Amino acid sequence: GASSPIYIVDRDGGALVRETRLLKEDGSSFTGHAGGVAIWRDYLYVAGGSAKCLYVYSYSDVLSSDTAKCIGKVSLKSSDNNYVSASFVTVHANVLTVGEFYDGEKYTTLDWHTITTNAGDENHALAYRFELSPDVELGVIDEPFEAYSIPNKVQGLCFDDNMLYLSTSYGLKHSYIYEYDISKAYKTHRVGMLGDTSIPVYEIDSSCLVGEYKLPPMSEEILMLEDRLYTMCESASPKYIFGKLTCGKWCYATNLDEMK
Repeated sequence: GASSPIYIVDRDGGALVRETRLLKEDGSSFTGHAGGVAIWRDYLYVAGGSAKCLYVYSYSDVLSSDTAKCIGKVSLKSSDNNYVSASFVTVHANVLTVGEFYDGEKYTTLDWHTITTNAGDENHALAYRFELSPDVELGVIDEPFEAYSIPNKVQGLCFDDNMLYLSTSYGLKHSYIYEYDISKAYKTHRVGMLGDTSIPVYEIDSSCLVGEYKLPPMSEEILMLEDRLYTMCESASPKYIFGKLTCGKWCYATNLDEMK
């Protein structure tokens, strides 16, 4: 029930530098899941989950104050049958990518998000890609210019050159990081979100899968930095500490080459 925090830590030693609590636009506590955070210029984007939006904060406010008030929302819904619940978000090369989580039971997606890919895999979720610009409000251009059809249980996404990495997890089972060569992804066209424009959709499936890595449970957001994969876990929260068997309270840095 408390306001969701942003933790800022020292790059070298990992010591806590600041804990900033997030507030809604009206100044009340933001108590959302905050499953993903991404930064571009002075905008900090927080995945809004079932609210079907991105909450936007001033990055400088987060860095300088104990609380930060939401300065606006990026809507990810145009109708009751056209939306994406924001489970994760990332920024790479002036493009924001936001996607949804599907497990087939508690967490589902719209029926038309399910496709059988050219390789014969069944994908149930979408990740939309938006161009970023300093000339538009909140930095995000309204219409996505392309999308990815993605597998189940994705909780994080990041890029490294032509490689796309997906973090998948749910419950106490092991997490998996899947590595894809985007240049090999099959491209089709489908009706986009927030309008009737047909946009390219890249099918992220077995045809372009080049690597698979097994990690501890509950991996969420990931980031490639200096040839290491940084992984955040949700297992350190009191809700998920099952006898401290899954308490991944650190941000883990992994050299994937050493796991091949």
